[in-house]
Amino acid sequence: MLFTGNFALISAASLLQAICQERRSARLSAWRGASAAHIDILEGLIVGAHCDQQNGEEAVYSLVGWESGQFQLEQLDRLPDDLTMAAEWEGLILEAARRRDDREDIGLALPARPTAQYVAALLLDCPALSGLALVGRDGRLLAAAGLPDALLARAAMVAVGLDTIRRSLGEFAPVTQLVNGAQTLLLADWGHELLALGCLAEGQVLELAMRQLIDGAPADDLLSIAFLVEV
Repeated sequence: MLFTGNFALISAASLLQAICQERRSARLSAWRGASAAHIDILEGLIVGAHCDQQNGEEAVYSLVGWESGQFQLEQLDRLPDDLTMAAEWEGLILEAARRRDDREDIGLALPARPTAQYVAALLLDCPALSGLALVGRDGRLLAAAGLPDALLARAAMVAVGLDTIRRSLGEFAPVTQLVNGAQTLLLADWGHELLALGCLAEGQVLELAMRQLIDGAPADDLLSIAFLVEV
């Protein structure tokens, strides 16, 4: 092991740049909550990357976006068996920065009247979600995209009902409710009397979807997250 650290002190982008510019060979491993990632670098070339369920370039973009978490750096003595890419660091870092800027532009402020187009733009940064609905705490469905018709018709009722249960158990208590159906849903309290109801995409993991739903909030004052799992 070369050393360990925290992304609060040095960014993943800075680490990658330093290693690649020196043409070193190393594995960068990182953890943040339930998320885990690693990037393999061979003589300054990025030859493998995994971040939760993502591989290759998308995994690099995700890890570079982390602003917190722990990491460790180890010597890479041989070519990885699961080589997934071969890319220079500059292009990957620039694309990650562009995506971050685009996401910040979207999330600077919630529109006075959210539209389906706005929600669809949020979904672009949440590949673990197949659909999303924004619901006022007063029970109004403000906007939605990607939800099946059957769920769309009752999205507001489900969101407000689950939020009521969550509040009865305590502001930060996770809630699980089992009902008939075939979808896994997530409910996040985005603050400002706004609830976000997301639908887990097929083949995706709950923890990744939860993180993306949290990161998609238009403000930093996200209050809590609850779960509705339909089985």
